[in-house]
Amino acid sequence: MEPFDYPANNPGPHTLLNAHSTTENLDNLHWLMSRFTGYVGVANFLGAKFTADAAALSPVLSEIATRRAPLCR
Repeated sequence: MEPFDYPANNPGPHTLLNAHSTTENLDNLHWLMSRFTGYVGVANFLGAKFTADAAALSPVLSEIATRRAPLCR
């Protein structure tokens, strides 16, 4: 996720950026999440600017929420 000092501080390829469209950010999120399995959550590192922008962050959090596993009973 985009930090305040991006691009001087660049998290790398497929960074979720405020300037990207929702589609571009969701495509990047899908690419990133397809690189591993068995995760139980996500964590943000260096993404203060992205997380401060509700319009950019909300669709990403909504997409992550759809991947929530059912509660064990």
